[in-house]
Amino acid sequence: MNPEKPSNVPAMITVYSNKDGYTQNSVRVGQDGYVLVYDKSGTRPALQGVEISYAILDRSIISLVPDENVLLEETLYPRLAERRQLLAYVTDHRYYSVGSHRRLPATEAFLARRPAIILDRDGVLNKKPPKAHYVRTWQEFEWLPGAKEALHLLAQAGYRVIVVSNQAGIARGAMTEANLTHLHERIRAEAVRAGGQIDAFYYCPHDWDEGCECRKPKPGMLFQAQRDFHLDLSRTFFIGDDERDAQAAEAAGCPSVLVSGQLPLLDVIRKLVNGISPH
Repeated sequence: MNPEKPSNVPAMITVYSNKDGYTQNSVRVGQDGYVLVYDKSGTRPALQGVEISYAILDRSIISLVPDENVLLEETLYPRLAERRQLLAYVTDHRYYSVGSHRRLPATEAFLARRPAIILDRDGVLNKKPPKAHYVRTWQEFEWLPGAKEALHLLAQAGYRVIVVSNQAGIARGAMTEANLTHLHERIRAEAVRAGGQIDAFYYCPHDWDEGCECRKPKPGMLFQAQRDFHLDLSRTFFIGDDERDAQAAEAAGCPSVLVSGQLPLLDVIRKLVNGISPH
């Protein structure tokens, strides 16, 4: 819903998609990225998204603001929306505030900025199967050289480790979610024995063409991890092994690195934990 090209409009606001019902909706945004309705009271029907008070405004619209003391948003945004002069930049990255006691613990966790890293699985932690084949059992799982040592280094450095992966084999009947859960339990246990830790696994069970929001290169799993762990994705590296991973990272606003035979995970992590850019 974000406009692909800059438009000749005097204002753009930032809108949290609020798909998780985090707070009260205040806007309705059209498919073309224009704000159709702005209602700070949240009482209008079919609102979907929250304006979060980050905006780019052209100074020309100051003439629309009266001299008396008014709320800028309530004064400007409804008028601009009616004139089709208000764009929205919609994001799934949750916002944090001190506007209520209920939100303070989440905001505190976000501002604490515990280091975290997001990893693809196949091709990063373990040997990648051929296209349209899947790692279905523990017997088919093979750690890549240095992967367990990399997890150990991350644990020593206090990093939270999150793994995200596409698992279309579930939709295709090659495996079940129970199979995958068992496999992830074994991977986590092996990581712990090696002195590492994996805090969470996220996976997309859908087929290639189902149009879900979670299958990479879509960023849905990254945003889900962001919400669950209060991550700042702009400071959280996503390490993958193919272009879909890089595209998902870009869509989520994550810095990213692609590993390869010439740049294995262990080399990337050694640089990262020592404060060196892994690029």
